[in-house]
Order: sequence, then C-alpha cells, then structure tokens
Amino acid sequence: MSTHANIGTIQNGELVYIYLHFDGYPSHTLTTLKSHYNSQELADQLISMGDMSGLDNTIESSIFYARDRGEKKVINKGESNFTNCEYAYIFNNGEWKMK
Repeated sequence: MSTHANIGTIQNGELVYIYLHFDGYPSHTLTTLKSHYNSQELADQLISMGDMSGLDNTIESSIFYARDRGEKKVINKGESNFTNCEYAYIFNNGEWKMK
C-alpha cells in the first residue's frame, strides 16, 4: 500500500506541485525534503521533474514517471487538488511546511 503526497513550491506567486506515490509519510518525506531539498533552488529543481513514484536523497536517485518510466511529465498548478492526498508539503518563505 502506498501513502500519497503532494510536494509544492510557490513560483511567481502561484502554487506549483507534483504528486508523490510512495512513502509520503512525514517521517520519510518531510525529513528528506528538509535534509536534502532545503532551498528554493533545490525545491524548484525537484518540482521541475514532474510527478514521482519515490523520493530519495537526490534527484538522480529519486524515481520520476517522465524521466524513469517514459510517461508524460505532469506538473500541477493552483490549489484545486493540492490537498487531495494524505499529506501535502510546501516550500515557502525558506522552509518546508506540512499541510
């Protein structure tokens, strides 16, 4: 069973986010985001890869649907479905927050 999450940033005043399929629990995802993606540049790089299957300590070792499975790249905008998962994480004002 998987624990879904959304991971987002604010870009040009708009929420931009991706879907994470596996291990969206704060003990893994929030810890990993705070430890390895704790700047606007790194958060934006992560989001730019599109929806993902699994988050790891680096972009290279994380699993993205488009890059690693040849699927269409999906990057979502707006708040309409941002909390449509068990967990949601947003990088804003220099820090990761959980919703």
